[in-house]
Amino acid sequence: MFTLSNARIRRGPQVLLDEATVTLFRGEKVGIVGRNGCGKSTLLALIRGEIATDAGEYRAPAGLTIASVAQDLPDSPRALIDYIQDGDEELRAVEAQLAAAHARNDGTLQATLHARYESLDGYRAASRAAQLARGLGFDSGDLQRGLREFSGGLRMRANLARALMRRPPFAGRVPVFIGDDVTDESVFAVLPELGGKGFSVGRHFDGMAGIFDSPEDVRRALQRLAAGRARA
Repeated sequence: MFTLSNARIRRGPQVLLDEATVTLFRGEKVGIVGRNGCGKSTLLALIRGEIATDAGEYRAPAGLTIASVAQDLPDSPRALIDYIQDGDEELRAVEAQLAAAHARNDGTLQATLHARYESLDGYRAASRAAQLARGLGFDSGDLQRGLREFSGGLRMRANLARALMRRPPFAGRVPVFIGDDVTDESVFAVLPELGGKGFSVGRHFDGMAGIFDSPEDVRRALQRLAAGRARA
């Protein structure tokens, strides 16, 4: 799925990756753990196509669809249910086009867009968003609450639900899910939603670095870290 060959990435004068070579295959779930500033987020930016290597090569398959959890916490009065649905950008674009076609009274275009909306499972979007929210610990009464009313942990879970809204368009494409600094139990609670697809986790831990090939490996690493801090 992904291949790095002798890759080098710099941020200013600092070399974050040098002669990095790795291959990740379809279906693998990989966790990347390391100190703050060591290049985890930069690596994920490369995978998302936001930056290029300074040397070496990065290859990814054509038709790649990536769902990525935002690292920044949202601070918005927008209702939780609407924020989650915003994650399906393709569906939201069709909704905007439908509104414009309706304003122009363009019946032919409306019919075409309604068919596209149905193919994107748009009529179930609200129920999908609510299901994701419930699976991540939100109550039904939370769906209309503004994002800024929630704690930081719950807002990160809202980011996760928003990313997972992109799951239905994955059909027929190569799907990848990326989480950056997403390490609490909410990640593991929704792994079935990924359908066994690619999964990446980034987090900085003092004195600890590694690459893990399963969610259970990441969970055990987090437990060891917590135990060590408790003893300290």
